[in-house]
Amino acid sequence: MGFLESLITNRIILSVILAFVITGIIKVIFDFIANEKLNLKIFFSTGGMPSS
Repeated sequence: MGFLESLITNRIILSVILAFVITGIIKVIFDFIANEKLNLKIFFSTGGMPSS
């Protein structure tokens, strides 16, 4: 099994990536509701959620 294949099938890494994507989407949605403007830069920005 190659390095890339083991990276893709690693459940821990996949769960971290999935959590990052889900929280980024939630941040964009909350920011859109609050400001009525779509700001995709907030997807990659840090903070913006109560636990961060």
